[in-house]
Amino acid sequence: MKELRRGNASKRIILGFLILACGALTMPVQAQSSRAKLPAGGSKGAIIKAQFASVEACIDTAPQLANRELTKVLPLLQQTNYGLYWGVYHELSGKIASKMNEPEKAIKSYFAAAEAFKKSRNYSAQSEVYLALGDIFHQQWNHQKALDYYLAGLKVLRNYAKEEWSVQIQILEQLGLCNLELNNFQPALNYLKKAQVLAKKNKAQFALCKILQLMGQTYTEQHQYELASQVLKEAQLIADQQNLQTLAMAILDKLCQVSLELGDQRQAKVFAFKKRTIAQTLGDTDCINISNYLLAKAYLAENLPDSALSYNTIALNSALHRGRDTIERDIWIQQGAILGRQNRAYPAILALEKAQNLEDKIASNAERLRAERLRQEMTIRRAEKQVQQHFETQFRQERLIRYGMFAALFLSALISLYYLIKVRIRQKANLLLKLQNAQLESQKNQLAQLSQVKDQLFAVISHDLRSPLWAIQAVLDTLNELDLSAAERAHWLERLHQQTAKTSVMLENLLYWAKIQMNSYKPIKEEFKLQPIVEDLSESIKFIFAEKQVNIRNKISPGFTLYSDPGMIRMALRNIISNAVKFSHTGQEVEVRAQEEQNGWAIQIVDQGIGMNEEQLHKALNGQLSRFGTKGEVGSGMGLSLVRQFIENQGGKLIGQAQVNQGCVFTITLPSPSVKAIFLDPKHKQFN
Repeated sequence: MKELRRGNASKRIILGFLILACGALTMPVQAQSSRAKLPAGGSKGAIIKAQFASVEACIDTAPQLANRELTKVLPLLQQTNYGLYWGVYHELSGKIASKMNEPEKAIKSYFAAAEAFKKSRNYSAQSEVYLALGDIFHQQWNHQKALDYYLAGLKVLRNYAKEEWSVQIQILEQLGLCNLELNNFQPALNYLKKAQVLAKKNKAQFALCKILQLMGQTYTEQHQYELASQVLKEAQLIADQQNLQTLAMAILDKLCQVSLELGDQRQAKVFAFKKRTIAQTLGDTDCINISNYLLAKAYLAENLPDSALSYNTIALNSALHRGRDTIERDIWIQQGAILGRQNRAYPAILALEKAQNLEDKIASNAERLRAERLRQEMTIRRAEKQVQQHFETQFRQERLIRYGMFAALFLSALISLYYLIKVRIRQKANLLLKLQNAQLESQKNQLAQLSQVKDQLFAVISHDLRSPLWAIQAVLDTLNELDLSAAERAHWLERLHQQTAKTSVMLENLLYWAKIQMNSYKPIKEEFKLQPIVEDLSESIKFIFAEKQVNIRNKISPGFTLYSDPGMIRMALRNIISNAVKFSHTGQEVEVRAQEEQNGWAIQIVDQGIGMNEEQLHKALNGQLSRFGTKGEVGSGMGLSLVRQFIENQGGKLIGQAQVNQGCVFTITLPSPSVKAIFLDPKHKQFN
């Protein structure tokens, strides 16, 4: 017991060291609930929280003022030196820099914020920072970098702060949008569907409306217009219910385009008119202009060029005053198409030339924008590299500390492991000793069993087998007398035959019993008819017990067929029927029946003899009961035990029922193998 307690103690010590080692290397974490829940920390904490709130309130409207207000909180932060406050400070600094179009400064601030939130274990705020970093790279059209940061934020949320579903929805939405812009439609749909499930679960209607709009756009890009129409109509319904008018106009724009692709010009006009109505309510000139452009497109698809020209001209006049190159180019292209449909070739050519000039201008602006984006990207990369080098240096220092802690823990674990191995070796030696003792005990039991078998064999040979041999010898001595008459000689010869048959049966049982004890009996199964075997056994048993005049009724159908070992069945039936006759009185009957059951066959032997009680039945089935018959017949006591062992060896059962002075019923049940019993005579399926 002491060794066992030592082993358990060593296990607990090693487990504790391993947990501490893992903690040193991986920094096990517990996410805080929200970045907004800053600890008060006394009066200084309250002041810092108030200043952070005022800075965040004016970032969108006055970023310069927000930057000045944020600078004022720096001395107080240095006094408290609390990691969570530093994270909020750097995050607000990144937001201000992003609003002031300073991506390099924004990235540096966001990196510092992410590191501070990670150290203070506020992982929901850390994921928001990764979302902001992804947005910066997304604005620079660096989609791959944006995807990396979005996925990093999603990983943080899934591992540490699963309850922050709002941030998770935003990240999934941005992942879908990025993949859509990269034409990775299937990943885009996968992310958007996950966001849709999350938004529905938390009843975030605005987010759900935006997600459905992006899903509709993705289906449109894949030319799956039916699916696009379905999700966009669902988004429009939510926008109408929640009064999201700006979002509703974008959805109606897509619905109009999808309806035109599906050939439903009337529905397209309905969506365009509805969009124009909302745009007029909001006073959005650009959306009114696009609505007129879409109406013209719908009328042109209906082959109504006059109406199309009217709406397109209104849209063109508005575009000329607004100076929107892209919209104006598209309207000029449609103007050319309408004029061409009216067979006005020269005005159509002039319209297309205008569109070409605008295309050249757009291309030139795009080149300048691309160069500016390239410059910003290089600046961002330089800032990212600097921040990365700073954090790598910091990480190396922390890693040295962790490795030192791990080395100490590892050394302690080795010492504990040494003692644990010693205990285990001792336990194994004790276990091996116990196994050897158990093996010796098993061998001892086997030897005792063999000795018992030997004693029983000698008892049978010396007692039960000697009696019939003496009887045979006595009959032979009588036959040697010269003065016997012919009738007397015939009588004694019949007695000699009976004693010889009894001795033969006993020897055969003895041989079968010896084979079972040595496990050398191998059953040989075949298909055979049971009725002839019972008939043959009945004749031989009647001859052996001729003086008792017990009638054996064979009620088995001639067509009843078994699939089993014929020798085993013959031996079993001979022993049971012999016992039935032996313990029956003169003139009584023994019946033998057979039937097919659901899972096999049953053979039943019924007698009307002296019977036995439950204790005697139990002993008889286990070879522990030897009684004289009604005429003083002797037996070995092993007959029923031998039958039971043979039957059970083939998966069957021997069931005995008995009452004193009312006879016995023994039933042999045999399982049905792949070849079932065949009834040539279908009338004999039950006991008669």
